[in-house]
Amino acid sequence: MNKTVLYTAAALVATVVTYLGSVIFIGGQVESAISSIEADMIQSDELIVHRFEYESGFGGGVLSYDLELSPAFDGMTGELLAEIAAAMGELRAEGALDVSHGPWVGDGMGFAAAGYAKAWLRQRFMFCTASAGPGTANLLTASALAHANRLPMMMLCGDTFLTRLPDPVLQQMENFYDPTFGVNDAFKPVSRYWDRITHPAQIIQSLPAAVATMLDPGDSGPVFLGLPQDVQGWIYDYPAEFFEKKIHHIRRQTPDETEIVQAAALLKTAKSPMIIAGGGVQYSQAVAELTSFAESHAIPVVETIAGRANMLNSHSHNIGPIGVTGSNSANTIAERADVIVAVGTRLQDFTTGSWTAFAKEARFISLNAARHDAGKHRSLPVVGDAKLGLNALSEAIAGYQADSAWLKLAQAERQKWDSYVADNVSYGDNR
Repeated sequence: MNKTVLYTAAALVATVVTYLGSVIFIGGQVESAISSIEADMIQSDELIVHRFEYESGFGGGVLSYDLELSPAFDGMTGELLAEIAAAMGELRAEGALDVSHGPWVGDGMGFAAAGYAKAWLRQRFMFCTASAGPGTANLLTASALAHANRLPMMMLCGDTFLTRLPDPVLQQMENFYDPTFGVNDAFKPVSRYWDRITHPAQIIQSLPAAVATMLDPGDSGPVFLGLPQDVQGWIYDYPAEFFEKKIHHIRRQTPDETEIVQAAALLKTAKSPMIIAGGGVQYSQAVAELTSFAESHAIPVVETIAGRANMLNSHSHNIGPIGVTGSNSANTIAERADVIVAVGTRLQDFTTGSWTAFAKEARFISLNAARHDAGKHRSLPVVGDAKLGLNALSEAIAGYQADSAWLKLAQAERQKWDSYVADNVSYGDNR
């Protein structure tokens, strides 16, 4: 047999065996970790475990859970919390999770964290851990994704030794001109908060700052904490108060009254207004307010990719997705709109068609929790929460409605688009 073929076959067998072995090994580690978590939860005085069962298979498994949080608060605080829990129904979680046995790499873990944050509408976040060097570098693309899309995730990554005595460590990027600059510094432009922990005491300041960044509707995004390998082994006497439980609240910023008045004055002059609804509508949980605003003032709505499903697809005011990957119906009315209310969107090029989608004389009102996004492209900014902002703006333009002919035109364009799509996805020769 040809030696090249033989060596190739041997390499393939070794690769497969290594992969299968790693999957089996990691599967065992996952089962062990889940059993340990279950034991810890059962011992907790503040958590009721109704069900926590793991059914393992090759390469993955299913974790079924039914957990109830029962905080140990006494007196009036406990009574109030019990009433809130009963009203909100959020202190009990039930469901099933698909668990992969890997093998995992940093980029997959990072993308999973970004997807998790988006699925939970930025109400929850995951953290990723990685070793110094290539393990951490694998997270760069995921961090850039989360940064661009304003998605919170925490990265706890190994860093090179502060003393530099063992340098170079495994696959360390060595800068001959600047030994202080390494792979972890590449995360600075794709992180909302970045820090290198050079002493354990810095955690007391940096960790709360990182969490606050992720919870801030305007600054939300990935945070990065570099942990040098020698510092990880240092002992520090942290104050007990640092570990006390804390319930975090995501603020809703009320828009400035002057900005609402200015936006209302402009919108009242509109003959053919349009709303661009972005992902911020969902993060603010303002779908009902968006729908009510559009219906009350007879304004057609188009959606960004992140804002898809802000309105029901069948709603009469939903004219379709806008932009490069959008619909003819949304793009047609975008060309004719004179005042455009952008809600919870960063107005990136896929939405604006690199600013070819609108009339040159069109005016923009941008309602956004992030000051930077609200003021883009000479928009009239309204900095604040989408839910509160839509309600305030609706009150300020009470009695205003767009021309009925404009809404009918938009709806007619949507009907043409629906017919076009139906014809192109139907069975048969549709060339």
